[in-house]
Amino acid sequence: MTETRSKSPAIGKLFGSTKITWILLFIAMVSLTLSVGYYKKSLNAEGATVELEWPKSTAKAVVLDLADQGVAKQLVQPDKVRAKISYSNKGDNPIADLQVQTGELSTISQITANSSAFDKQTGTLNQLLNPGNKLSLTLSIDLPPGASDAHEVYAGELRFVGTEKSTSYGTVSIRIINSRLPATDPGKENRSNQSDTGSEHRGGHNH
Repeated sequence: MTETRSKSPAIGKLFGSTKITWILLFIAMVSLTLSVGYYKKSLNAEGATVELEWPKSTAKAVVLDLADQGVAKQLVQPDKVRAKISYSNKGDNPIADLQVQTGELSTISQITANSSAFDKQTGTLNQLLNPGNKLSLTLSIDLPPGASDAHEVYAGELRFVGTEKSTSYGTVSIRIINSRLPATDPGKENRSNQSDTGSEHRGGHNH
């Protein structure tokens, strides 16, 4: 008489393992999705928003602090800084030759815009900025290695100019700091040096 063995326990074990695997994959995918969403949300919350209006409010200054970065940002992109800048034409005439110049920031920054007419290579808006319209920009800065190891990290200026008539349409001064590190005080250092020199001089008179 031939003995017949049941295969159902093995099949059940296989299906059980497969089910556990799918559950783990599902949990991993949900966690990844939540992490990406959290990271994007933290990026939007960080940085700064600057609004310029022609012709009245055309000069602004902004300080970007690396210490304000969230944990996710510090882990993934600690040396990347962003700022959102909008430029509105509140005047009576269209602006025909607007260009954004990055100056000292040109080697470490990139600008994108909400308009397909904006040439990010030259920083030029290749269409009229009519009265009542706004150009929205995102400035992304990639800090060089070691730059964030000091309180004063980087400084530069964005200039809005007219390429044809050399007209100044506005400026944004940008200062990047790392407040987790102490600021140097040149005046305090000089006072300390003077104090040390004075002490040595007074000590020379004591025989």
